[in-house]
Amino acid sequence: MKKIQSAVLFKNSRVYTGTDVPFLGLDGVSDFVFADGELTLASAVDISAAEVTVFDNIAIFPGFADVHVHFRE
Repeated sequence: MKKIQSAVLFKNSRVYTGTDVPFLGLDGVSDFVFADGELTLASAVDISAAEVTVFDNIAIFPGFADVHVHFRE
């Protein structure tokens, strides 16, 4: 099990992918962790020694934000 030092914990949350395929095969509410640039199930990582920020009952939309900049001269 991977140990994490800093993480964001999403409790009782649902991931929406924008497709008909559920995230990680889950079509329901679960606990997720975002750490090291990845969103995974909370049960797949060890956050016992981590600094954790907790959110409850969140809708997660990974990749839906198009964060970019247009520089003008």
